[in-house]
Amino acid sequence: MTQLTQFEWVCVCPATSLKVFSPTRQEAIASMKVNLENYANTQAVHYVTSIGKNSDGVNCPEGVISLPGDIWICRLDKQICKLQAWIITSDKERFVNGCHAPNQRKEGIYQTVIKGEYEGAHHIAGRGICVTCSHGIFVTSKGKKPIKTHYHYDWELTSLSHFIDTDDYDFRATLIRNNIRISAAGQELCPDCIIQVVSIVSPELLDEFESIQLSFSI
Repeated sequence: MTQLTQFEWVCVCPATSLKVFSPTRQEAIASMKVNLENYANTQAVHYVTSIGKNSDGVNCPEGVISLPGDIWICRLDKQICKLQAWIITSDKERFVNGCHAPNQRKEGIYQTVIKGEYEGAHHIAGRGICVTCSHGIFVTSKGKKPIKTHYHYDWELTSLSHFIDTDDYDFRATLIRNNIRISAAGQELCPDCIIQVVSIVSPELLDEFESIQLSFSI
């Protein structure tokens, strides 16, 4: 959010192309929250129930994601899964030929999935990785700070280029000096990582950012 005049604030959310104007900072934030809630309960819900899901398959319960490569590993033998942990419920032959679990365990996995006893809740399709927190460690000049590894929906990811000239030499040099991945300049980040990066490379801009947390049901 930015103060345009003495009595006018603008709050912008590039990830969803939303912009609101209000006479005070708090009113701008409140108005943006209303707009985002409407977005979440319409477009976001539609995304999760359609684009973000595939009714023809389920993630394997023995699949484990390996970051930062975003590769599925079998927890049984720690090898790369040939099926990338995706079980097409209508094609048992593909699963049998591709899965490298012991035959008895293989049948148990397939039955668990087709009976609906496991719906792949550990990984939701349609989400992307924030290039910074997907590595599990956010590195600052004060040392390593462990953070949670998350997948994010499209509307949770935004490019720093909306706020900062990421092609600027000094900006990139600051990233390098603070051991922040240079890829953070060109790829989308989650809200927490954007705020952490800005607090290091452009702390004077920090007051212009507000992280708004929403919940919605489908």
